[in-house]
Amino acid sequence: MPFQEDLRAAVKAAVPGVPVDWGWNLQGVTTTRVTLVHVSGRDGIAHDGPTGLVERRVQVDVWSPSYAAARDAADDIRAALHGARSGAIAGVFLTGSRDGPPETPAGSLLARFTLDLMVHYKE
Repeated sequence: MPFQEDLRAAVKAAVPGVPVDWGWNLQGVTTTRVTLVHVSGRDGIAHDGPTGLVERRVQVDVWSPSYAAARDAADDIRAALHGARSGAIAGVFLTGSRDGPPETPAGSLLARFTLDLMVHYKE
């Protein structure tokens, strides 16, 4: 999907040098990184049929061994993407954010910040 490539590129530009990938957290990786997960969505529809505008909710997780590094990377992503438009993307909007306990195996504690984005894009 074009929006996935465009969104990944925008996140990578917001946090240069940090790995950004679609999918779940990679076990055993101990550097700061970002994972993107498609959570939900819907296709735009009007009385006369599809509008061609699609809405997808994307969860952006920032993982880091340092709480400060995870927070700072999440702040950089939020600043760069909230309200952004690029390529196939008609608009990106922050709908929620949180930090919380990491979901990692015992012995590999990582800080995690999560941003919930609503991405509108043209098919």
